[in-house]
Amino acid sequence: MLQYFTPFLFSIFKYGSVTFLLHTYLNTYHHDKYNSVLIMTTYKSIYVLSNIQILCRKLYNRLDTLYKYILVTNPSIAKYLIKDNNTKSHVEFICDGYANYVTSTTDIIKDNVNVGARDYDGYANYVTSKPDGKYNFNAFARDVPFDFILYSDYDSKTKITNKVILEDFKNECTYNKSTVSFILSEMIIEDTIVKVEFKTDDYNYFIENNKFTHAFLVYFMNTHYNKEIKEFEGKLDNMTLKIIDSDVIIETFDNKNVLLICKENYKKVVL
Repeated sequence: MLQYFTPFLFSIFKYGSVTFLLHTYLNTYHHDKYNSVLIMTTYKSIYVLSNIQILCRKLYNRLDTLYKYILVTNPSIAKYLIKDNNTKSHVEFICDGYANYVTSTTDIIKDNVNVGARDYDGYANYVTSKPDGKYNFNAFARDVPFDFILYSDYDSKTKITNKVILEDFKNECTYNKSTVSFILSEMIIEDTIVKVEFKTDDYNYFIENNKFTHAFLVYFMNTHYNKEIKEFEGKLDNMTLKIIDSDVIIETFDNKNVLLICKENYKKVVL
């Protein structure tokens, strides 16, 4: 068996000896220049490796965010990729009608951070502010602007994902389902009417304290009714939500008011 290792051991001995002799010679006869080159080479190597590590970290974060976004926006793909139903729970930071950043509740909770609570020592990884009407989320040292946060909690019993609309995210997110229901709900975009549902066999937005703002409705349409509004892309500013509630009362909502979901009913809040 030794015969298989002999060439390998001989190669180690040979190259080790050459390296040692070369080091001894250079260190003895060219001490200053050799040490200068050695220090510079070490410094350059550390610098290059550090930049490669940072680049790999950024690339991983981007690919991880893209992967989670694909799972969020493509349930038909997600069901083949996700085996553990608990991983279907996630947090999205929504900006201008789309998910700007997607992460898991586990990632936020394990870091013990509160999105929405400013850390006054200036070193928090997750902080929010509201410049120019938008919140700002600092994730991995890069700013992510958002209009609101959407917490999706998958219920393995009902197989429905409860959608909780938030302005901030505390480590423990508790919520109550609402019993409100509408006879009809539809979005009016110019002369086009799109019938919509906020509760289906897949998702439920009827959660107590959810605010159906105009920013949310743009996201909702882009996510769940993208084909129906494809011709109106970028033209949703004047979009109007019309509902007929269980008492056969007609209400409309635009960018000047908000539909607030309550425990058993709803409220129209003027901005």
